[in-house]
Amino acid sequence: MRNSRVSKCILLMFCSTIYTAHAEEETSNAKFQIKTTYVSDNNVKQLVKAEADNFYVLSPTLSLLKGIGKHKVKITYDGEYSKYDRLSSLEYRNHKLDGKLEFDHTLRFSTDLNVYYDKGAELLTGASNLASDFTELTSLESGRASAAARYGTEESRGQLIVNVETATKTFSGNGQEFRSFNSVGSTTQFFYRVAPNTRLVTDLSLINFNYKPVGIPVGIPVGINADQSNLQHTFLAGLEWRLSEQLYSLFKLGYQTKKFSSEALRDVSTFSYLSDVNWRPFVRTQININGSRNVIESSIQNVSAIVSTTAGIRFKHSFSETNHLFMEYSKSSSSFTLGRDDKEVMLVGIDFQFNKFSNISIDYKMQDKDSTLSGFSFKANTLNMAYTLTLD
Repeated sequence: MRNSRVSKCILLMFCSTIYTAHAEEETSNAKFQIKTTYVSDNNVKQLVKAEADNFYVLSPTLSLLKGIGKHKVKITYDGEYSKYDRLSSLEYRNHKLDGKLEFDHTLRFSTDLNVYYDKGAELLTGASNLASDFTELTSLESGRASAAARYGTEESRGQLIVNVETATKTFSGNGQEFRSFNSVGSTTQFFYRVAPNTRLVTDLSLINFNYKPVGIPVGIPVGINADQSNLQHTFLAGLEWRLSEQLYSLFKLGYQTKKFSSEALRDVSTFSYLSDVNWRPFVRTQININGSRNVIESSIQNVSAIVSTTAGIRFKHSFSETNHLFMEYSKSSSSFTLGRDDKEVMLVGIDFQFNKFSNISIDYKMQDKDSTLSGFSFKANTLNMAYTLTLD
């Protein structure tokens, strides 16, 4: 009921602002992109006992951008359609629709509204800490609506950003219904400039996760299917430093807590951080170094939450305006009451832009996951070759 009131409020803001802006000067742009990818994977299900297969993924994207005076409307559709050589039960048809409204009210005050809808299947690579020999993929339907208000700009002495959001996720099949939830929350960010290139930043967020009831069979004791509903608090404070167009850094440190409705699940409280550094040592070279530690929703039944720590580096070098080399390395760990997972991912690839319409990319990815739980470790090597056609 609470989520319904928030959604109606956001929709009312959406409609009323369109009405007041429709008489402004209009501009429009459309872009269509279709990507065809061939994938060769020696461990498709990401299990200890590897099973190899080759498959194709067709990914069409259509985006529409309309300008109404100083305001913008953007609608994007993304699709994914797969075809496997052998494991046809893993094929999927995913659809994503994203709408965004940006309103520039004054020089210092702006707002935006976002609506997102996704329906299809949860890919095996997206199921955190989930390792089961499913005969088919888990169905997933999700939606999100949010509204944000900004007072001040990046050049101002102070900038305040307030965001409210309601979201829903529904899983079905493979016994994953216990992961379905609705959520409503808000995030407040405040930036204060203390030097020409330096801003202090604070983040405060509060999110209420309301999990959907899952039937408990007769005779099963309470706690076997514990209610994972929880209230999450996050507070971060740090520093944003922009030395020049060649170097930008952001670091935030704080804490995060989750308090669960069920006494069968243990509350979680831990320190949290986020770091992000973008560096261009040369005109054609870009380096990104990032890291984070936060609490995420559990994908394991009767496990309260997962503390996830990640660190990574991305490198991109442009030999010319059309040819690029990119490399990535990341290391992550997930800690939970049943154990711990450690994962390393390495990727190297190249892409060629033949003209403004055509692009070819090739990359090779290696994954190595080590788990304290038997059956959750795996190694996987994946080759991706893609052709992208763009029309605008």
